Amino acid sequence: MKKLILLTILTLCVNSAFAYDYNPVILDNGIRSNQVITFCQKANAWNKNCQDDLKFVHHYTIGSGGYSEYEHNGKIYDTDTVYEFLYGDKLIGYNPYKLKFFELTFENDSFVKKVLTDEQIKELFPNVELVKISQFKKDEITLYKPFLKKKTFLFVNDTDREFYKYQFENYRNQTEFIHGIFEPRFARTYIYSHFGGRDKEIPPLKIVVKNRF
Repeated sequence: MKKLILLTILTLCVNSAFAYDYNPVILDNGIRSNQVITFCQKANAWNKNCQDDLKFVHHYTIGSGGYSEYEHNGKIYDTDTVYEFLYGDKLIGYNPYKLKFFELTFENDSFVKKVLTDEQIKELFPNVELVKISQFKKDEITLYKPFLKKKTFLFVNDTDREFYKYQFENYRNQTEFIHGIFEPRFARTYIYSHFGGRDKEIPPLKIVVKNRF
């Protein structure tokens, strides 16, 4: 009972730490360290009762990336994602450095990643406007929000570009759980950069936010 109360308190704390109001499934069904999950090979589904289930134990890599690893029969498998959660019988992974969501399955002794479609992402984030990285022109884009109101955008990477350790400059919601979530309250220019750098090899993104009256 004490463990249940503690888990409830922790979940409430996690939810209150972020400005964006997340779908509870994304946080509540997150895979924790040392958690065991099962994959049914014939059904191609996670955490279902089956005779051919494979059991995986979740771990994190040692290093700055914090990537997930899954152990099965003493062997370690990587997913190239940092956070995973169960959505029905699906395992969804997110890579904040690529700004991409994946559906994860297991086949031929390795994890298989399939990029989520726009429709699948909108199902998880119904109240956001998706912004594709391919929409940026010369690393710049103009977005519009209602006057005197904030608006929620979700940056989704549909290119091969990576954004390792990128963050917004002069933007207070730096601790947002999903890095691609962007909720500007003010109409101004925002910069998404690698530690404030302006290197041509890892150029920043410029987001111009304007009011729509």
